[in-house]
Amino acid sequence: MRIGIDASRANIDTLTGVERYAFEICSRIGSQLPNAEIRLYVREPLRSHWPTLPANVTVCVLRWPPRLLWSNIRLAWELFRRPVDVVFFPASAIPAWVQGRVVTTIHDVAFLDHPELYRRPLALVERNLGLRFLHGLVRLVSLNHVNLTEGWYQQRAWQRALLAHTIITVSEYSASRIRYWAAPRVVDVSVSYSAVAVPTERYSIPDRLRGLGVPDRYFLYIGRIEAKKNIRHLIEGYLEYAQNAQGEPVPLVLAGRKEAAEDFNLAAITRDTSAVRYIGPVTETEKWALLQQASALALVSRDEGFGLPTIEAAACRVPVMIARTGALPEILPQAAVIVDPDDTSAMAQGFTHLAKSGAEIEKSVEACARRSLQFTWDNVTQRVRRALESAYLKK
Repeated sequence: MRIGIDASRANIDTLTGVERYAFEICSRIGSQLPNAEIRLYVREPLRSHWPTLPANVTVCVLRWPPRLLWSNIRLAWELFRRPVDVVFFPASAIPAWVQGRVVTTIHDVAFLDHPELYRRPLALVERNLGLRFLHGLVRLVSLNHVNLTEGWYQQRAWQRALLAHTIITVSEYSASRIRYWAAPRVVDVSVSYSAVAVPTERYSIPDRLRGLGVPDRYFLYIGRIEAKKNIRHLIEGYLEYAQNAQGEPVPLVLAGRKEAAEDFNLAAITRDTSAVRYIGPVTETEKWALLQQASALALVSRDEGFGLPTIEAAACRVPVMIARTGALPEILPQAAVIVDPDDTSAMAQGFTHLAKSGAEIEKSVEACARRSLQFTWDNVTQRVRRALESAYLKK
């Protein structure tokens, strides 16, 4: 069996949820399928974070100087020139044309459930003046039928995903939403939860983060800074807590990349208070240091396909506040605080509860830590392996 895997999203310096999922599977799948010939397709030579790969894994560096449309042109050409039996896309859209049986992972369908959150231009378009001009011209010529927004891109990726032999997703919640939006088409959906691998080393807050204002005690949000993560309501709930706190409020630290085209101003939302501290993107080691030392983690997204930071925090024995929407209650039903994503007053009360700690919080921490042990990357890779084998054997 010959398996090709688009590993491009796994081969970047900062691995967030989707990229981490792709990396962990790509680095393990060779050992799970020792008799298969596996090809990992990347844009550049492997970064330093990759382990030594088994002998049955070949890394195919597909250089493409234009960079744009790498998967649709360069990867598609490679699959045509050197066919494989099964092609797996763990974190990227399926090319418009692909040869071989296809397995893909859809992490969530929030773009279908909440299209209003995906109206901003693609980040690549927003960053490039020439592409912004081209985007405007295309919109004009197409009478606005082609609009290079995140939603437009995700819709087209969704249409291609529906043609896959098997769709893998990361929660039962996401599986139910995929089936709902795919109807009346019947799709083969396999659930393979994401996972967490906690470092054995205990980290302290590095000097760089201290210089950015990370204190000894803090609440933490970690992830992309974007509207679909419900950042505005998270901050509003926190500010209500801070205003009514008895004594000095516990600061809120926001860590992660701010999307270039985001439609809100952090300084305006935070009212320039020093209690909310945005520290920007962090390295993997810095991420674990922040998680290990946090007083609590807050993730109140409107729609999460999995919510990896919650399990990472649980594994670090850090209390968690989540929204009762999406997959979050499924993944971590023992969370210390569960709130409505639109109820900022409930979030304020949640922060107050987390700041006081106590026996109830400790009970939640213990339960969540036990829950986190169920999510291992070896289990995830085994499920992916079975999906790949099933696709290969399908008539």
